[in-house]
Amino acid sequence: MRAHGHIGLALLLLSLLTLATACASGSPPGPRLLLAVAAALPLSLLPDVDLKIRVSKHRGLSHSLMAAAIVAALAALAYPEPSLRHYVFAAAFVSFYSHVLGDVISVRPVPALYPVVRRRLALRLVRADDPYVNAAALASGLVAALALASATALGSSCVAFGLAALAATAPPAVVAARSRAYIRRLKRGT
Repeated sequence: MRAHGHIGLALLLLSLLTLATACASGSPPGPRLLLAVAAALPLSLLPDVDLKIRVSKHRGLSHSLMAAAIVAALAALAYPEPSLRHYVFAAAFVSFYSHVLGDVISVRPVPALYPVVRRRLALRLVRADDPYVNAAALASGLVAALALASATALGSSCVAFGLAALAATAPPAVVAARSRAYIRRLKRGT
């Protein structure tokens, strides 16, 4: 997946995490919660640090469960407000690991569950450079983030936001069939 696809996927998952947190607390997400989401979003691009720093090959340990847990723990420890550290851990983990999940659905394998499972995983559903998949991921994330922002501003109920978040998952479903056809064409060389 490309950078904008990873950001979109992270936005989608962080919005759903914020929804779950708000519904569990019984109140709309406050500005501190939204700030934690905004702070975690850049972590969705961090696994590709292995492209800049040649410590390991691309899609190596930086694309693992272990790396996500370490980064999330460091983010939580660095967050100045102790009462939100558990949420910062969750948001950082979701943001970082959304990148790994975005790569798992592509053709090239990643050690997504390392160290629990040592085998590299690839679902081979899409190509990482598929423009339709990346655009759909970004669109889904933006729809979910806008739904979260409007639900927060209006003080809407969890049900209203939940419906909007479900609508955000429609673009990837629509694109999935087209993406599979794209892969078949590439394999045939047409």
